[in-house]
Amino acid sequence: MTTATPPSPSTRDGDEVDDIAAIVDEQRAPRRAVRSRWWRIGYPIVLVLLLLAIPALVFAGLRTILDSTDGQLVRRVTDPSAPGYEAVVELTPTQLVVAVGPDGSLDSLSLLALTSRDVGGVMTIPATTLAPFPGGPLSLAYVHDNLGVDVLREQVSTMLDLDIADVQVVGSADWEADV
Repeated sequence: MTTATPPSPSTRDGDEVDDIAAIVDEQRAPRRAVRSRWWRIGYPIVLVLLLLAIPALVFAGLRTILDSTDGQLVRRVTDPSAPGYEAVVELTPTQLVVAVGPDGSLDSLSLLALTSRDVGGVMTIPATTLAPFPGGPLSLAYVHDNLGVDVLREQVSTMLDLDIADVQVVGSADWEADV
């Protein structure tokens, strides 16, 4: 750190400025800007009022919604000949066909779904598909061979998020006779 005096500021009209006056001018603290009353008083008051309004608005909104009697009351029309009748739709019938080999091990799975009177769908599920279990994933072939058809049905139902109405086990000799 040096103790040398700073150079004097530029001169005006060739006159030398006093060194002490120049040092005093350089060391003079800048004037602090005066804030307006809005920022010192008004803004904090408005902020506090807005924060206090949040719970009040939530309470008023909940009361309005929960006490509302507006809307439409839906009543089910049970007479098929009456206007506005809507039929109750039954679940889509599904069947799980379990194809087993000559030794009784799982060969493949087929899920049959009837979507209307004459139309349906078939989904083939490989036996190597992994099913989630608490101890880790197991193949559907392992589930069938070691845990049985009922556990297999539950697992496929859970994986596909549907209710399987029936399970049919078909052996390889049965396939040969049908086809």
